[in-house]
Amino acid sequence: MKRIWFFIISGLLLFCSAGGRSAVTSLDRAMVHAVGIDRTEDGFRVTLQVFRPDGTGTDTQLNTAKPNIFIITAEADSVGEAMAECGARLGEELFIGHNRLILFGEGVGLERSGSLLSEFVRSKESYLGAETAFTENASELLSAELSEGAVAAQSIVDIITRHADDSRTVPCDLLEVTDAERETVVMPRLELIRSGSGDNSEMTVSAAGAEVYVDGVRRLRLSRSECMGLGCLTGTAQRAVLSSENSDASVLLTDIVSNTELSEDGSRLNVRYTVSAAVTDDQSTEQTGRGGQLRQEAQLRLTELCGQIPELCREYSADLLGLEGLVRAHCPEVWQDCGGSFPRLLDRCSVSVEVSVGDRVC
Repeated sequence: MKRIWFFIISGLLLFCSAGGRSAVTSLDRAMVHAVGIDRTEDGFRVTLQVFRPDGTGTDTQLNTAKPNIFIITAEADSVGEAMAECGARLGEELFIGHNRLILFGEGVGLERSGSLLSEFVRSKESYLGAETAFTENASELLSAELSEGAVAAQSIVDIITRHADDSRTVPCDLLEVTDAERETVVMPRLELIRSGSGDNSEMTVSAAGAEVYVDGVRRLRLSRSECMGLGCLTGTAQRAVLSSENSDASVLLTDIVSNTELSEDGSRLNVRYTVSAAVTDDQSTEQTGRGGQLRQEAQLRLTELCGQIPELCREYSADLLGLEGLVRAHCPEVWQDCGGSFPRLLDRCSVSVEVSVGDRVC
């Protein structure tokens, strides 16, 4: 009986103490929508796109076209310190649970990605599915007035998603980047494009290929065509447009499906990629009798684009296809025999690519 009364009284005291404090919710804090990280001579410049529900209480200039959206920048020795300085200037605690985008400037290396992004990794509020991208100047791009929409962060995320679906780039989220110091990371490359002049000028963002980091070091840049091959092999591409080499005609490929088969042959590993795609019906090509020819040309071109990715893996010792994870999951003893070395693993792998392009079945 005494124990029952003890729990009842303890519960009442806990309830009263909790009710006596003013709870701090996300609405009481400055909500970060996007983060830009640039390198400086002495440390880092962090640019935040922040939403503040009240829209008051700060000296930061308010753009009436984007209600309650602020751009604030600070420099410090580390990313975490720069973010803290941004919060101090706003006079509010930052809430990163709504962050959907992190941009890395040209001088930012990922050799110590865990330390660089510790502010996001250690926070229980952080969204590890936030999109990440490379750009020459993260602060400039994040501060730009884009014509795609009122909220730049969501506009950029939509651009990345659309370009990845169209096989023009390859998406990359925050969770992947946290391990960049010891893995291969392929990140969309964004460019800020200005058009027009004066009052009629507009700025848009384009995903121009991708940047590849190997063990945190930016090693190579993938063109849009190389991104198409990689996207079709890894399953991130939803559509692809291929131009005919012999005419001005183009072929739209949809229903892109990729499968991977891993088998052992003695001390060798055979990795087989099969990619299938369908040509969207076009009556004009069928009427001219060139439908079959265009499908054949598309199959040859896509085979070429996909086939160059394994060669890039060997040339740059870059795990573009996620072979390490595949082998560690299905043949862990092989990975141990390779001593955790990706180049040694490549020497034991035979990679083949098969592509088929057919008609779309409605």
